[in-house]
Amino acid sequence: MARRSARTRVAWALFGFALLLVVLLGLATMSMPTFWCSLIGSCNQ
Repeated sequence: MARRSARTRVAWALFGFALLLVVLLGLATMSMPTFWCSLIGSCNQ
């Protein structure tokens, strides 16, 4: 049970970190579209 709960904690921590990263990337994309456009290499505008 101890290992299981520890693994679940790690999984939730990784999931939360990934979710936070996605949110931060979304905010960065909204605030700096030209920067991400240059990074990706294809700009729609």
